[in-house]
Amino acid sequence: MGSAQIPTYFSHSYRPADRLLNAYFLDYFWDNGFAFAVDSGTKPLSTTQLEVMMRFSAAFVAVVTRRREPSYLCSPFIVYEYGLAVQAGKPRLVIAEKGVPEKHFPEATHTVYFDRDRLVPGSDAGEQVRGLGQQVARLAEESRPYTSIGDRPLGAVGVVLPRGRVYREAARRIEELIDSAGYTVQRVDPGDLNAVGAALRFDTMDFVVHDAGRASGWLLPFLQGRFIPAIRLVHQPSAGPPAVVHPLLRNEVLADATKGGPAPEETVVRWSTLADIERAFHRLPVPRRQFRSAEEGSRYLYSLGRSLDEAVFLSSAGEDHELAMEVGRALDLKNVPLFHYQFRNTIPLGARWADQLDDLIRGSSIFVALISRHYLESPYCAKELATARAAEAEGLLTIVPYYLDESGDTSITSQGATLTDMRDAERAKKVAEDIDGLLLRPRQSRSPRRATPSDGPPAPVDIAVLTILLEEYQAVLALLESPERHFGRTDAERNRCDWHTGRIGGADGFRVVLARVTTGNAGAAVNAVRTIELFKPKYVLVVGVAGAIDERLHPGDVVVASQVVGYEYGAAGPGGFEPRSTRVWPTDDALTTTSGSVAATSPDWARRLRALPPDGTPVRPAVLVGPVASGDKVVDDLRSESFAPVLAQRPDLVAVEMEAAGVCAAVHDAGDVRFAMIRGISDRPMRGAAPDASRSGQTAQRDMWKAYAAATAAAYTEFLISRAWPERPRGSA
Repeated sequence: MGSAQIPTYFSHSYRPADRLLNAYFLDYFWDNGFAFAVDSGTKPLSTTQLEVMMRFSAAFVAVVTRRREPSYLCSPFIVYEYGLAVQAGKPRLVIAEKGVPEKHFPEATHTVYFDRDRLVPGSDAGEQVRGLGQQVARLAEESRPYTSIGDRPLGAVGVVLPRGRVYREAARRIEELIDSAGYTVQRVDPGDLNAVGAALRFDTMDFVVHDAGRASGWLLPFLQGRFIPAIRLVHQPSAGPPAVVHPLLRNEVLADATKGGPAPEETVVRWSTLADIERAFHRLPVPRRQFRSAEEGSRYLYSLGRSLDEAVFLSSAGEDHELAMEVGRALDLKNVPLFHYQFRNTIPLGARWADQLDDLIRGSSIFVALISRHYLESPYCAKELATARAAEAEGLLTIVPYYLDESGDTSITSQGATLTDMRDAERAKKVAEDIDGLLLRPRQSRSPRRATPSDGPPAPVDIAVLTILLEEYQAVLALLESPERHFGRTDAERNRCDWHTGRIGGADGFRVVLARVTTGNAGAAVNAVRTIELFKPKYVLVVGVAGAIDERLHPGDVVVASQVVGYEYGAAGPGGFEPRSTRVWPTDDALTTTSGSVAATSPDWARRLRALPPDGTPVRPAVLVGPVASGDKVVDDLRSESFAPVLAQRPDLVAVEMEAAGVCAAVHDAGDVRFAMIRGISDRPMRGAAPDASRSGQTAQRDMWKAYAAATAAAYTEFLISRAWPERPRGSA
């Protein structure tokens, strides 16, 4: 980025349908001296990080598209970010689509409107959008004096906390966390400051950590009024009603913008234990994501709405190297992860390239073959294509052939395209547009093959996978190779759990039985016993969805249980429910250890995941290993009378579900059978009383995310079994 570029916060739609529109305006602003910075995508949402980015931007630009959003008709999150720009006093330009209500952007420094249908791709935006050129020139004049505002190292963080027992230990830990993140700690006693001294002191800090309870005095309004970014803590006793926070911190627009997502309606961190504080500080403000070129910004915009783990393997003959280079560059501009033996070779020096190629092909989602006479004559291309065909037969990838001449390969049955009458630049553009379109299509994990029936008593399996919801069952069934529906000859063998058998990891891989069991611990236990007795597995896995307790988790992430805590066993004492911690089952040590290692060393495990999040945001699911609570109730509120005592006794719990305790009891009674559980996060229970509307929103969030959460759990299960299982399959050498 040149020194003349103005660092500008860019608020935009994340929907795939708006990618070209965003890129259209990005190019125009770059040519006029503006460098856009965007939300870094912290999980869950960090309002402090957004405030820091806004504070250290010279200007604010929003491209607002029309949506069918109730009462907004546009993105509520853009409205929220606009509010931050107003608070920060930044020069603001709103570029709104025709039909977007003006009321959401009061006091905008500049506003222009556009008609999407009249914009001509490749044309000058300043000529196409009435008044845009004039308004951009005015915005540059107002913000150019602050061009260097973002060029600064990590600075100081103010710590302003009450004295007393509650914060004594917490303050020490907070200072340690700030120091380890690279900031300088500055303790501040507000009693020593007057208005001028407070302004001089706080204005020099990157952000402030303070208590934002109801009795926060003059400090909170002062920080809000001067737009000083802050981590706002509110101590929440483990028992009792939610602590009251200052009304300045309630934000209805933020609540609407994050409905069905992980963010709270208040910009505060409620904490009961040090673990709550530590989780909040995992989201310490991160460096701003500012594009260094228009090309980098364009690549980012093209990735919106697409899984970042979707990879393409480009296969071509050496004689077609120039075209492959053109195709590689075109895909790279659309931010498509790519492997090509010459253009983008990621095989480490000294590695056996043949083995690495097989893994790269099988780990890709699309195999692009540039078919020519030279391709059909090359033994290397033949090997790549044979590996791709085998992977396609397993449902791992899609082959997309492009024919460069008349020498077609009739053995390729996948639909392709003929590029014989095009120049290389046109060919490359066509391939890149086709592949980008394929990657944007919402897909389930994989299309399950038609299962064939099997008769007679089943052979013992390696692994029994138990699911509950239909979405969970379908996600795992889609991953089974050569699935067969079980048909028993006797009443004892009758298919009570919709059993399917199949393999994971190839023809010589692990034999798996998939079952769908009854909701709740009691029913799950009965079905688990039936499955164990009939199929005699060495391992039992529960795979499905769960609710998050740990704040590091957000919908779509994966939890691997290190323990199962049956929390509903206890006594009704004078103070309410008193849980007893006697019903705790450890999971298999080897598998738990392996799960943690795989998540750390193989961050590309999600490459096999074909589903997209329901909100279209390109995220990589995280994996967390920890104890999981199991009961017979849907937990919508972690502070409810029936669950708050559990959390007080076990603050290390990371998630909650409803079947594992029953399955663990069945596994324990079966003897030499090992247990593990892998669940995707479908929702985040609330942390305090809320009106019925919020409870219905909780159900809506769960319904929206459960299919994707089931797909992430199934994908991680398959990766673990096929790549990192701690034992060999039965019958293998």
